[in-house]
Amino acid sequence: MMKSQPDLPPRESLLEKGSPYIEGILGVAGIVVINLLWYREDPGFIQTCPHPFWLIILLIATHYGFKGALWTAFLSSATLLAFHKMTQPYESIVDMIGVQRLTTPVLFMVVGVIVGEIRELHKRRFLEVNVELADLKRDFVSLSDRFNDLDKVKQELDTRIILQEHGLTTLYWAAEGLRSLDEENIYPAILRLAKDLISAESCSIYLLEGNILRQVACLDGDGICRRTDVRVPPDEGIMGRAISTAETVSINTLMASEEFEGYSDSDILVSAPMINSRNQILGLLNIQKIPFLKFTPQAVRLTAILADWGAVAVENARIFQETKDKNISDDVTGIFTYEYFKTRLDEEFARARRYHLPLSILVIHVVEFQLFTDKVKKDVLLVLSNVFRTKMRKTDLLFHSSNPDTFYLLLPNTGLKGANDVREKKLHEIHALRFKPYTDSEKLLQIHIRIGEVKETMEAPQELLDEAQK
Repeated sequence: MMKSQPDLPPRESLLEKGSPYIEGILGVAGIVVINLLWYREDPGFIQTCPHPFWLIILLIATHYGFKGALWTAFLSSATLLAFHKMTQPYESIVDMIGVQRLTTPVLFMVVGVIVGEIRELHKRRFLEVNVELADLKRDFVSLSDRFNDLDKVKQELDTRIILQEHGLTTLYWAAEGLRSLDEENIYPAILRLAKDLISAESCSIYLLEGNILRQVACLDGDGICRRTDVRVPPDEGIMGRAISTAETVSINTLMASEEFEGYSDSDILVSAPMINSRNQILGLLNIQKIPFLKFTPQAVRLTAILADWGAVAVENARIFQETKDKNISDDVTGIFTYEYFKTRLDEEFARARRYHLPLSILVIHVVEFQLFTDKVKKDVLLVLSNVFRTKMRKTDLLFHSSNPDTFYLLLPNTGLKGANDVREKKLHEIHALRFKPYTDSEKLLQIHIRIGEVKETMEAPQELLDEAQK
């Protein structure tokens, strides 16, 4: 079945359409016409400061980038020099190329080129971000398809379960663990299914990590699932055979070979490789102990099925986690993540230090946040995100911290006074909401906001955070 792919806009539609050359000519011509019709006493607006041509140059530069800026600046410079020549027809060439005459045209060219190049940088970054967005959309589609595949496998296994002697309800709840997108919850679910489906009394899961097999979970004879960290080489015994052949291996298949010698009751009876969609071995599902009458070819086949099912679930969880890690904002509140905060703080701190720009940060702490119920915590997060994002400048950035009760509001180009103004305004807005999240109390939502400002003596972003958290 064909996998659906997200609809992506064509590359050219991501950027501005139009012709900078035609618009540049029309803009300059328009100013010349206005000059000749209504301002004849100042030909070419030579005596006007700032010169009207700046409007056209900056508009074209910020809209179209380097080429449009260069063309419009050149056209404006040539027009201005032409007016100089018209007003001073007998002026010598030496005077024409003097500093007084060429200052404004040269400024047209320099500023136009600089602004145009800044616009080009923004356009390139815009395209890069859209490419990243497209990748995330494709990952999301792939994750959805894999989830659907996992659901189909579950339905097939449920059909097999009906034929077993165990209760359907018990097996259903065991299978629900494989629907988890948390990898750590999948391994115990696989072991419980092995216990319920094939009556395994002892079983384990090993993950292949480089040149080591690491045991991540085991089910002992008491029916208790434990997390372990046993490490063994991947080229020995039944597990080594299962990895080398990429097939399920049981002890009865080795009885006629020399490999059977030396095995005891505590050794592995069945080892099934967990293989992902790229035919890579993720790990092994092992059965160590099973009642004699239950150790049948059907039990071996069910072990292989469980290993395949577990591989799909693990791969699905890993893809989900990778996609989630690439997301820079929280799904519930829309606030930027803490990982993205660390990146942007480094960038903004470096920019502030390099160009001697002000930079402030607000550290917002919710009082007694840990006492709230989960529902109230979610409501508090939504309220604070709405308050701090309302009327916020496009350059200001609101982030989660590593602690759920704390937020960071980064204020580029803002000094201590401006940060204090923001602090007082937001505290007033929160108080005006009359939000009462505390159980059995009429007390309004309490938050503390501390401020930090970049100083010349600071050498690392952490110093800015430390100052704000004093």
